[in-house]
Amino acid sequence: MYRLYFCRWASTFSTRYTAKNEPILEYRRGSKEVKQLEESLNEYKSKLNRIPCIVDGKEVWTNAVQRQLLPFDHRHVLAEYCLADPALLERAIESGVKNRSNWELMPVEQRANIFLKAADLASDLKWRSRLLATTMLGQGKTIFQAEIDAACEVIDFWRFNVQYLASALSYSPISTRDSENTYIQRGLEGFVAAVSPFNFTAIGANLASSPALMGNTVLWKSANTAVLSNYVVYKILEEAGLPPGVIHIKTLWKWVADNIDKYRTFPRLMGECGGKNFHLIHSSADPTTIVYATIRSAFEYSGQKCSACSRLYLPRSMSKNFFDQMKSIMTNELKIGSPLQHDTFTSAVIDRPSFDNIRNYIEYARSSPTTKILIGGECDDSIGFYVQPTLIETTDPKDKLMSEEIFGPVLTVYVYDDNKYDETLELIDQISNYALTGSIFCKDEKVLKKTRERLMQAMGNLYINDKSTGAVVNQQPFGGARLSGTNDKADAYIVHINKITKNNTNDNHHYSFILCIEDQSTVRVVKYLSKVPYCSLHNRLKESLRSGRGASITSLREQNDQYTCTMSAKVTDKDLNFRPECIRVKNINILKNEINDRLCTVEAQICSISDEIAVVFEENEFKRVQKVKKTVIGDATGALEMTMWESHFNEIELGKSYHIRLLKIRIYNEQISLAAATETS
Repeated sequence: MYRLYFCRWASTFSTRYTAKNEPILEYRRGSKEVKQLEESLNEYKSKLNRIPCIVDGKEVWTNAVQRQLLPFDHRHVLAEYCLADPALLERAIESGVKNRSNWELMPVEQRANIFLKAADLASDLKWRSRLLATTMLGQGKTIFQAEIDAACEVIDFWRFNVQYLASALSYSPISTRDSENTYIQRGLEGFVAAVSPFNFTAIGANLASSPALMGNTVLWKSANTAVLSNYVVYKILEEAGLPPGVIHIKTLWKWVADNIDKYRTFPRLMGECGGKNFHLIHSSADPTTIVYATIRSAFEYSGQKCSACSRLYLPRSMSKNFFDQMKSIMTNELKIGSPLQHDTFTSAVIDRPSFDNIRNYIEYARSSPTTKILIGGECDDSIGFYVQPTLIETTDPKDKLMSEEIFGPVLTVYVYDDNKYDETLELIDQISNYALTGSIFCKDEKVLKKTRERLMQAMGNLYINDKSTGAVVNQQPFGGARLSGTNDKADAYIVHINKITKNNTNDNHHYSFILCIEDQSTVRVVKYLSKVPYCSLHNRLKESLRSGRGASITSLREQNDQYTCTMSAKVTDKDLNFRPECIRVKNINILKNEINDRLCTVEAQICSISDEIAVVFEENEFKRVQKVKKTVIGDATGALEMTMWESHFNEIELGKSYHIRLLKIRIYNEQISLAAATETS
């Protein structure tokens, strides 16, 4: 348990601090963020970046040096970094233990402000572009993948950790007439060792900074293949005012248990490792949704996310359509290449050992009588460590491709008989030793309930009708059990080590497009939540806007987050067969977006308040809506429903404007039901 000594701090530190998720920038060509990013990319790529060890805030250069290469062009040396010897490690440990007392006794609000300032610095384009550039170059991430990791998630961790700290400080034990009880929290005795992986810059930032926020000193061992981006993280913290001797950077590691008999106290471990994550498809699932969700989960960042889908269970009745769609998209719409190009879907895997390991699994699939490579399987290391996204079908549900973690762009599918769904649940739970994430695609509520109960121990994060990747700080607390880790959830990391296993569920009812028909030959579209990879938007809309009279899109124009589609023939509402990812409205300005990865924000005004909900309307369009928990609005004319917690009612005022964050949207025939949360504008 990370404990803070806060007897004198609790009265001065505000326990009402509330963090917000960092908005995702779009990086449109010609934008300020693109220009700044290109400058940073050129800066880091044009030189050999040298990285020292950091002890007591001072740079220490050693003779033992290793190199960090570009994964997509291993001929290019990006950085050289120093390795620490045992003497330097001992020096760092002594410094950490010595500095802990002063750091821990610093007023907690001062510590918190350092990390809040770091978040503000990372949000600014100067440091944001450096985080993205070093993550793209060193770890092979595309612009979008680097943005959601090295910028947004890093910032989210720093801000939300302060919120969690405020929550921890708000606790006070009950006192009686005879006694006064005081709850004192303090930092850990000794120091904290943070060992971070390559695949998320944000994980390194969080592992090193969250114990420090709580008053501990930290020895941070970065992954060798992420050392440059992690060094940039440290420089941001340094500029934000982190005192010397709080976080030391080392590029070495020794197993904790090697010297356990010499420890004065048992080491406290918190681990988030990999997974053999699944997509389970029920016969009631939407065919298009499962294809795009699976492509994104399995192949974004070349399957190198801990939560990436690498095994899929498919009912036989849906197999032909699924495989046909997967082959078409993987062949025609996924560009594999340099992450520095805007239209690249994914790039190379991280390094030679990873490349060799993935290739060995693919070669096994080629030779196994129970597996068949349907598409992909090509491996080329002549320039970079490139592995093509690979789709495999197996007839053996216990094959090692269904149970062992590969950590690459390899997806194995087992086709089950539709009448053996229950047996398939047993396979999912028992065949793998991992339990990180899983997704269920199903429209049958009874089946969903049964499936969730049966697979309760098979994952730490459960997604319903959504991909198994993409957890957002404070929205889907992330972590798993079994060989996937100690299931301590990133959101709870700095508060305590939990004694129970938690399952976090993301029930996805978001849709991809909001649209309206301006005239009989023009359709306007706002991208709301894109489930699809960066493929052809034209092809996606063409599938979504199927016309009963054969009309198709002849041109597509983009302006201010909106798309104007010119149709080949005149169409009306009745002519268009809307796909599930489309929401139809009469006036697109009613739902004008602030695009966010998970939330759509509109400004609305309170017109009435009932016992359970507040009904709001856009732009003073006051219309009568039934006051019930689930309000269904015909044709979505602008009415929204906010489900309020009791504590919110003191903050809600009739006639006052609020920003409404849409959380859930369901389609009932041609009507829409919306649920929302509120923030005072």
